[in-house]
Amino acid sequence: MKTSRTAITLAITLLLTVLFSAAAHGAVVARVDRDRMGVDETLNLTITKEGSSLFSEPDLAPLDKEFRVLGQTRSSNTRIINGRMSSATQWNVVLAPKRAGRLQIPPLTVGSESTAPLLISVTAAPPPKTRAGDAALFVETEVDRREVFVQSQVLFTLRIFWAREAQIEDPGEPHLDDALVEKLTEATYDKVVDGTPCKVFERKFAIFPQKSGRLEIPPMAVRAILAETRRLDGFMDPFAITGQGREVRLRSKSEQVTVREKPPGYGSTLWLPTDQLTLKEEWSRDPRILQVGESVTLTIVATAAGLTGAQLPPIRLGEMEGIKLYQNQAEVENRKDGGGITGVRKETIALIPTRPGAMTLQEIRIPWWDKGKQQRQSAVLPARQLLVHGSAPPSAPVQPPSPSPSQPPAAAPGGDVPQGKLPIGWITACALLALGWLATSCLWWRSRRQRLAAATEGLRPESGARPGREEAAAFNALASACQRNDLPGARKAVVLWARAFWPQQEIRSAADLERLHPDPTLSALLGEMDSSLYGRLSHSDQWNGMRLLTLLREIRTTRKKTGEEDDSLPLLYQQGR
Repeated sequence: MKTSRTAITLAITLLLTVLFSAAAHGAVVARVDRDRMGVDETLNLTITKEGSSLFSEPDLAPLDKEFRVLGQTRSSNTRIINGRMSSATQWNVVLAPKRAGRLQIPPLTVGSESTAPLLISVTAAPPPKTRAGDAALFVETEVDRREVFVQSQVLFTLRIFWAREAQIEDPGEPHLDDALVEKLTEATYDKVVDGTPCKVFERKFAIFPQKSGRLEIPPMAVRAILAETRRLDGFMDPFAITGQGREVRLRSKSEQVTVREKPPGYGSTLWLPTDQLTLKEEWSRDPRILQVGESVTLTIVATAAGLTGAQLPPIRLGEMEGIKLYQNQAEVENRKDGGGITGVRKETIALIPTRPGAMTLQEIRIPWWDKGKQQRQSAVLPARQLLVHGSAPPSAPVQPPSPSPSQPPAAAPGGDVPQGKLPIGWITACALLALGWLATSCLWWRSRRQRLAAATEGLRPESGARPGREEAAAFNALASACQRNDLPGARKAVVLWARAFWPQQEIRSAADLERLHPDPTLSALLGEMDSSLYGRLSHSDQWNGMRLLTLLREIRTTRKKTGEEDDSLPLLYQQGR
C-alpha cells in the first residue's frame, strides 16, 4: 500500500513538473484574421500560448483604447507524440474598431509573456445604412440644436427600432476628439411605426464641444441578429448575442453642429453658457445671533442647467477681520436626466468669530451667459450682516424702589404760601428722598465691592490653590481625551475644564481661555484644533493631544503656585492703577 501511494505521488509530481516547465517556456503569439477592415466590421484576434496555462489569462484592458471587445472564448489541447507531451491554449477575441485610421493592437500579457503588437488598417465607413432590407430593424439619431456656443450642451439621441425578435449589440457611445461626452439616460419602450408595432431602444448623450467650428458626430454602428423563423411575445436582454438568425449591420447618419465662439462683449470672466444659474446659501444657525468662539457653518450651493459640476467656479470668501474662515473641499455633482445635465457645486465654510460686533459678509456674484435671452446675466448672493455677541451681557442693575412720599396737600386756588416757611409736606418729602438716595448709594457701593472681589478671585483657582472635585474631574476628562487623541472630545473638555478652573468667569468657548491666559503657544495649539476640525481637509485623525495636555498641566501648576504664594493686592486692582 505504501509503495502504491509513493508511486502515485511521484507520478503527480512528474506531471506537474512537466506542466509548469511547459508553462515557463511557452511562447505567446497573437494573430488576426485580416489586417484591413471597415470601421463597421469586426475582427477576430487569436492568442495562442504554448504550454500549460492553468493559472493565466490574457490581460485585454490595453485593447479598450482603440477597440471594443465583443466576445471571448477559450480552448486548450494536449498531445503526446513518441512519449513527448505538448499542450497549447487559445483565446479567440472578437473586436470592433472605435474609429477609422491605422490602429494598433498593443502587446497583450499572458502570465509573464507578452505578444508582439499588430497594426490594423481601418477604412472609413460606407454611406449610412439606417434600415435593414426588410425594414424589420432600423436606426435613427437626432440633436436638439444645430448651433451652439463653445462648451455649451448638445443633446444627442440614438434610437434603434426592431419589429421582430432580435439580439442587439450594445452600440456604445460616440467618440469625439474635441468634445466631452456624458451618457445620460436609456429606455426601452413600444411604438407603432407606419402601422407596425416596434420595440424601441433609446439612449441619450450630453455633448460639450471644446472648440469652435464644425462639430461632426460620427455615425453610430449597430450590429444585431434578427430571428428568421419565429417571433416571441416577450423580450429578453437585447444586448446578448446568442442563438441563430441573420446578422444585420446598420450605420446611422452623421450629425452636424455649428459651434460658435463666446460673444466678444462677454469679457474675460469665466465662460458659463447655461439656461439658468442660481446661488443658494444655508446657515447652520441665524447669522444675527452668533457668539465669539462658536463655529457656524455656511453652505453655498451653485446650480447650473446644461453645465457639468466641474465647469462651475470655486466660491471663495475674502478675508474678514474678526472671523476665522475654514473652507472644506467642494462637493461636485452631475444630476442627469433626459433633459440633460445639471451641474451642482457645494461649498462648505466654517466661520469662527474672534471678537464681538457687527460685520458684513461681502456680496458673491457669478456672471453667466443666458442661452435663451442671448445676454449676460449674474447670479448674486447679497451682502449679509453678521452680528457677533461676546459673553452673555450682564443683567440690568436692579433699581432700588423709590419711597412713596405722601402727596403734599394741594394748595388752595389762589392761596399764598407764607414767606420764610415751607409746607410740612414738602419738608417730609425731601427728607424721605434724601434718605432713599443715601440708602441706594450705600447698596450700590457694597454691590460693586462684592463684584470686584468675585472677579478678582475668578482670575486664579479657588482659594487654597487646590482644585476642587469638580475641577479635578473636568481635568481628568480633558487628559483622557488628549491621551486618546480624541479631537472633538478634547475641544469640548477644554471648555468644561476652564469653567471649573475659573468658576467666577463667563467661559463659553476656547477663545475665552485665550483671553484669561494670553499665551502664544496656547493660542497656536487651540488654533490647530479649530483648523483640524473645520479646515479645508480634515486632519482630526492625525491630531496629537499630548502637546496641549502638557501645556495645560503647566498652566494648572503655575496658577496653583500663584494662588498659594501671592497674598498681595489682587491682579484686578494692580491693572487698574
